[in-house]
Amino acid sequence: MNSTSSLLYLNLSANLLRSCSIFHWLSNFIANLRTLYLEYNFPEGPIPVEFGKVINSLEYLNLTDNKLQGKVPSSFGSMCKLQRLELSNNKLNGKFPSFIQNSSWYSRHIFRELKLSYNQITGEMPESIELLYELEVLSSF
Repeated sequence: MNSTSSLLYLNLSANLLRSCSIFHWLSNFIANLRTLYLEYNFPEGPIPVEFGKVINSLEYLNLTDNKLQGKVPSSFGSMCKLQRLELSNNKLNGKFPSFIQNSSWYSRHIFRELKLSYNQITGEMPESIELLYELEVLSSF
């Protein structure tokens, strides 16, 4: 299958996709995707680091209500156009995502929504979060 370069919106929600291999498939076949819904599927395991590196056209990513584990990949900071990130109701852990703590990241992004609630993310919210001037929704811890 060749890259699907014209696909901009993909909703795979509530399809009982249980394997994290969906991230590898998406990384290989979706070139210009802007919106991705993968909520209510229950893939288990970590989000592959490569996912954030390859799909840098995403503006909206919804991975809510799955069984994702591990840390939020720092490679999400490579998603140059990412404006809305929903990761609530998973089993993600570790400290607040490192790319959010990077002040140079703020200067390059218009970030509007960050949902991390109902995970096991620890630590304090970084003071630098106030540099997200366009932030409209923040749901954490």
